[in-house]
Amino acid sequence: FNAQLVSATADDATRRFVFQFFMEDDTIAIREPPVKNSGVMGGNFLRRQTMKHENGSYYAAKDMYVGNIVDIVGHQFLLLNADEYTYRLMECDDRTFP
Repeated sequence: FNAQLVSATADDATRRFVFQFFMEDDTIAIREPPVKNSGVMGGNFLRRQTMKHENGSYYAAKDMYVGNIVDIVGHQFLLLNADEYTYRLMECDDRTFP
């Protein structure tokens, strides 16, 4: 997914991230692409690992859809869009993605 950091700070609100969810083991990785002359170096924001909701349950595939806000270690990410393969997978699996 492409994601945006939800923040009241104008500089943070314009930052974009690549939010990856791996269905085989329900892990999440977040990378920030470098942007020239922005002062942001980019790189790994979160290495691949399982993450929990605030309620203690782990994030799963059903939590990953465009428009959802995902809270990761105190940072909120708005999932903006996905690639074509992800859209097709979500459309074909109506049990996981209602």
